[in-house]
Amino acid sequence: MFSTALVAVDLFDRAPARNPLLACLSELPNLGVSRIVLVHVAVTGHSHSVAFGHEQYYLAELETCAQPLRSAGLQVELVVRDASSAADTVLEIADEVAADLLVIGSRSQNVVTRLFLGSTARQIIRKTTLPLLLEWIEPCSDEACAECAAVCSSLPGKVLLATDFSRHAGGAERVAISLAQPGREIDCLHVMTQAQKEAIPAWPLMARAALEDLLRQIGCRTGIGRSILEDGEPAETIALVAQGGDYSLVVVGKHGQNWIESMLIGSTAAAVCETAGRPVLMVPLAMTP
Repeated sequence: MFSTALVAVDLFDRAPARNPLLACLSELPNLGVSRIVLVHVAVTGHSHSVAFGHEQYYLAELETCAQPLRSAGLQVELVVRDASSAADTVLEIADEVAADLLVIGSRSQNVVTRLFLGSTARQIIRKTTLPLLLEWIEPCSDEACAECAAVCSSLPGKVLLATDFSRHAGGAERVAISLAQPGREIDCLHVMTQAQKEAIPAWPLMARAALEDLLRQIGCRTGIGRSILEDGEPAETIALVAQGGDYSLVVVGKHGQNWIESMLIGSTAAAVCETAGRPVLMVPLAMTP
């Protein structure tokens, strides 16, 4: 499905080699990844920026992060760069190295609550045209807690596909279907709003039929699953279903029917990234496995 993953690594953590995001990377070959590019962007003006002669230090730190991945048979490359915008630079490097998947963590170095994404993560989510895997890093607000924890076991494991059946969900649907294999459960969820049902009274029947068609395609690839049709606010309901169903991965489309092009995260997909408590694979419309 994917071959090259660009992983944005924050080296300003106290112990970069123990960054919980790195613990998730060993699961990437399950998505087809054989090449990983570890990237650290030092924002221009930061006291520890590359411009102050720290490039070799950062490369050495990334090399420490890379060693376990190389031992696991992955091809690993390292990139360190100065920039005024970390998000834009990550996307530029992704284009340079021909990455077909972005991987970021769900927190910044100062996370204090569960409902939080760092500003760089928010911008990357908003701007990317590549599939993006957001690994959920469980925050630690207790001062006595030494490290945060990653929620990434058995990726992709049990999968939840959340779709609104819009054209923006097409890429996510194709990726979820491509994940099907014998015995893997891929459940298909659609959340109906009151406005939809009022506008199209037959919408519940139409949605159920569309979910069953997705399950048929999953079954053709020997996967299993069930259809889930819920009422409510989409992002909130998707997060609740994800947390209550023991899912290892949530797959959503890059945009939704209510996408807002702004610096704020206004789409259902991005709101799910904030609240799912699970890894989220956000897939743009153009993605075809």
